[in-house]
Amino acid sequence: MKIDLINLQATDLDGRFVQRVARRAALDAGTRAGTVSVALVDDAHIVELNRAHRRRNRPTDVLAYEGDDQKARYLGDVVISVETAARQALEADRSVLHEVAWLAAHGVLHLLGYDDVTAADRAAMIERQDRALAACLRPRGRRDR
Repeated sequence: MKIDLINLQATDLDGRFVQRVARRAALDAGTRAGTVSVALVDDAHIVELNRAHRRRNRPTDVLAYEGDDQKARYLGDVVISVETAARQALEADRSVLHEVAWLAAHGVLHLLGYDDVTAADRAAMIERQDRALAACLRPRGRRDR
């Protein structure tokens, strides 16, 4: 799984870590092939997208747009508001980097067909996101048994 990352906002984040967590979520979901683009934006940018595509005139944390070229295995785009992620990171008692990576995993899971409409589906997605983040936080070479 290839994760392309573009940072379109001011906060400097470890993009490689975000890519690792997103890739891990895809691998754990059984997807090894394909490409996803992840864009890190500010609230103003995500409000524009949210208004245009969801008719909601407010910031959101993450949006996912399915790709239209299945032959090329382009799965789609994930757009994350780092400003919204920073507010949520405070509530979740984790770093902004970890929140952004967790949201990247969330967006990738949506592109792979996972949904969070019901409480059970949301719990399953959160568990997958938590597992992907935790796996990337462990020292390399260490595996839980």
